[in-house]
Parts: sequence; C-alpha cells; structure tokens
Amino acid sequence: MLRTGSPLKDSLIPDMTELGGKGVEAHDGLPAVAVAHGQYWTKGFMASRKHSTYSRYDLFATEEKETLLPLPTNRFEYLERKTVKVAQDFSFTFDKIHYSMPRKYLRQELEIRAGEKEIYVYNKHGDLIRTHKRSYTPRDWVIIPSDMPAEYKDYGYWTVPYFQQKASAIGPSTRALIDAVIRKYAYPVQSFRSCFGILRYAEKYSPEALERCCKDAVLAGKCNYSYICNTISTYHKEPSQSTASQSKPNEDAATTVSGTYKDDDSKYSLKNLLKRQETEAGYEE
Repeated sequence: MLRTGSPLKDSLIPDMTELGGKGVEAHDGLPAVAVAHGQYWTKGFMASRKHSTYSRYDLFATEEKETLLPLPTNRFEYLERKTVKVAQDFSFTFDKIHYSMPRKYLRQELEIRAGEKEIYVYNKHGDLIRTHKRSYTPRDWVIIPSDMPAEYKDYGYWTVPYFQQKASAIGPSTRALIDAVIRKYAYPVQSFRSCFGILRYAEKYSPEALERCCKDAVLAGKCNYSYICNTISTYHKEPSQSTASQSKPNEDAATTVSGTYKDDDSKYSLKNLLKRQETEAGYEE
C-alpha cells in the first residue's frame, strides 16, 4: 500500500498490483497509477450499488414520512382583509359593490376577508357571521332577501318617508325625482345613498337650484344621482355686485370686480376645483 501526501495523510491508496493495474497506461497526461486508481474506485462503487437494496425512498418511508403533517383539505387561497361599516341602507361596500347585512349590524364595524369567489364577514370578536358570493360588477348589490326590512318600522334612521318629506320641503319636482329614484330598485334601501346625495345639494347650493335641476331631470327622464351631480352647478346663481357689497363692505385684496359680478379669484384655483370635484364624487353610487 502507498501512503498519500497532504491533505489525505492517513488514507491509503492501493499500489498498482492491488489495483490490478497491469497494462494500464497514462491517459490525457494523467499518470498510469491515477488512471488505475479511478478505475478501482469506480468498480467498487458500482458493485456496491448493484448489490445494495437501499434507496432514497427507503429513507423517506422509514424515517421522514411519519414526521410529516397531513395536507390541508382545501387549497390555499389569498384573502384580502378590510374593515368596513354597515350603513343605514343595510349594506357595507367593498370594491364599489354593496353586500347586505341584517339590521342588528347597522353602524357596526366588521372585518371582511375577500377571496376569489366569496366574501367572509367576521364580527369584532373574530367570529364568522356571514358569507357572500363575491361580485365583480361595479355598483352591484349582493342581497340576501331576509336582510331587507319588511316594514318602515324595521328601517334605521333613513326611511322612505324620511326622504320623501325632505324632498317635499324643497319642491314638487324634487319629490317627483326622489320617488322615481326609489322606484328604480327592488328594495328601497338600495336607493337611500343616492337620495341622501341628491338632497345634500340643497345645502351645498340652494333649495331653489336643486328644485330647478330636478324639474329638468324629470322632464328629460334622467332621474338619477349622476345627472344631478353633473348639472346642479349650472343652476346655482352667484350673488350680484350690489348684494355682495352690502353683505361684505370690506372686501379682501384678492377680490376683483368684473362687469356686474364680484368674483373671488381664489375660488377658481386648481386646488379648490379639484377639492370640489372630489367632494361631489363622494356621493356618486
């Protein structure tokens, strides 16, 4: 036996006789002893593989398999989480879609976990209370009929008589438009957000402006929130110069007089115009 040098100081390499290296010649610049040594270990390795019954599967079956946990019964699903609040129309909104909830959850905050096909609703204690089929149609309503109130006494603060009374106080055209909006839906509560947004313009502009706008909307057959939102500003009259001078004798330096109107330049700045647009869009369905 031949003793090798560093780093395998204690390993032994068989000599040429033990290797059966008679007749072995150098190959590609390697000494004959190196070629014989490679052949020796290759033959030994293949012989051990030929007669061995051990395999990687045997290791898995005898040592690893019993330590594995069972696979989940359901495939993994990514869930988007969000905190929502149930509004007066008996619904919460997720991804621009309304999902109904029973009356006892009005004005309560809930956690939803939205999957690809279903919406899971949890209360503040983490208990699952409702599952909805998920919709991908903007402004759609996903309703469970038992959630909808059968009588006015079952409604919350918003009711059909409440909006009708508010509309009648403004004028007959406003009342006619509100009635038309309510009739469009299978369940009156679906119209409440639109009614609320429309009536708010009486405060933002004036009851007179809203009444004139509603009159034209009824005549044109466009009884919806979008039409009122897009046209109400054209019915609003700015105060004249004489009225403004009486109410504000000391005008700010930024105020200028142009013709018969007194205009504040700051009203038409880009910042204020964008703010106005965002405010009006907040009431859109």
